[in-house]
Amino acid sequence: MRTAVVDRWRFDRKVVWSPTCLWWVGAIADDGYGRFATGTGQVMSAHRWLWEQDVGPLPAGVRLRHCCDETSWVRLAHLLPGSHRLNMGDMPAADAPAARTTTAEPTSAGRLAGPGPSAPP
Repeated sequence: MRTAVVDRWRFDRKVVWSPTCLWWVGAIADDGYGRFATGTGQVMSAHRWLWEQDVGPLPAGVRLRHCCDETSWVRLAHLLPGSHRLNMGDMPAADAPAARTTTAEPTSAGRLAGPGPSAPP
């Protein structure tokens, strides 16, 4: 239980609220997706970790699709479970996964303007 509480605290400290989404400012992999290392040493996609904590585990073969098409954002309302095929179909035709980046601009302090991580969704 303690590990889960500490993991959530650590996770929330790596999220910045924007007017439209939740921006992951922790580790970012080469594919543009946020990465989160749990207290048990497991490293996984930040959006998937949040989904599994708040919604529950995904069945084998099910992926999370970003309906906002921002791979570094983690707002649950912008995630949809689906197949790999559906996820690839969501991608804009001209974009490759590694080429997609967030359109949000951080402030000089490296954070978006707006409420902090403790604000309600």
